[in-house]
Amino acid sequence: MKLTPEQIAVLKENLRLRGSDIRISMAVEEMAELTKELMKHKRGKENIYDITEEIADCFIVLEGLKPTLGIEDSKIQQVIDSKIERLDRRNTKYQENISLENNCPKDYHPGAGRGNK
Repeated sequence: MKLTPEQIAVLKENLRLRGSDIRISMAVEEMAELTKELMKHKRGKENIYDITEEIADCFIVLEGLKPTLGIEDSKIQQVIDSKIERLDRRNTKYQENISLENNCPKDYHPGAGRGNK
């Protein structure tokens, strides 16, 4: 997903007209709305359209925060790369733990002796 130059211009004009405080408040509000819809979905509501709409709203306000706070795409990409690498390492460890647990005797309980069963 990427905004067009015209869409970015609209966001910049909105920042000029309304200021940064409203942008930050809007971002918090939109993320709360997404959270609300995700929790409804988790409880069984069929609301994929509502979730999609809230993701779009969050995407827009987050894109608007970048110029508001002076954050460049390249810095965001660096952080994304780092976090994905960390996630990949965690996935590998998780896979190793699953393999170990699947090869353990039936009476083996990971964490036993620490109050866990």
